Amino acid sequence: MVVATAFSFGFQWYTLTYLPIRDCLPFKKGRNIAEQMKVPEGARPDSFAIRFIYAKDGKEFEFSPTELPADLGNYKFVSRKDKLISKGVDPAIRGFSLATINNEDSTQIILNQPYAVLLFVENFSVPVSKWQKSFSEVVAAAKSKNVPVYLVTTEPGKAPKEISGTSFANIQVLKADYTAIRTAARTIPCVYVLKAGTIEGKWSRQNFDKATKILKAIPAQ
Repeated sequence: MVVATAFSFGFQWYTLTYLPIRDCLPFKKGRNIAEQMKVPEGARPDSFAIRFIYAKDGKEFEFSPTELPADLGNYKFVSRKDKLISKGVDPAIRGFSLATINNEDSTQIILNQPYAVLLFVENFSVPVSKWQKSFSEVVAAAKSKNVPVYLVTTEPGKAPKEISGTSFANIQVLKADYTAIRTAARTIPCVYVLKAGTIEGKWSRQNFDKATKILKAIPAQ
């Protein structure tokens, strides 16, 4: 029991520190985010039944489009409802949106960049001082190849103050909701290197040097 408990806590610590050993999420290395946001070609969509609600003589009646009564003019329309009959196939990635502080959607612009670096910081519970040095090296490598770098967070108003005084204080801050960031990044922070929207790799702060190495190897942009 003691060994099992220790293993469980140890595995959890490793996952939260270094990312999962096996990535089963749609945000895994080699996946194109834009493609994962699409419904698979030929997939069955949601199926709905349209129902109309009408009132007559103080009572409400529900009809399908083919059941409307001949004396419909004697009824008063109340509402329409779409009843889900069968659930279709959803895209692997849903609700992933990157917006500026002014609410301009920048998702597709970023995913279409030849290369881009995304730093996911769900919140600033892990002090910037703990990853400032290693991320500064990532940013320097990206700048040397003209690769844009973005900080994605649920706390865009707080971010400028948190990164002030660092070498990356002027990187663009984007906002995303909690669910999107928590799904994409299992550690705080987590850095992605994207190639035309495809995930070349993602790393926790313990392995930011691997992102730096990949950036140094890419052709100048």
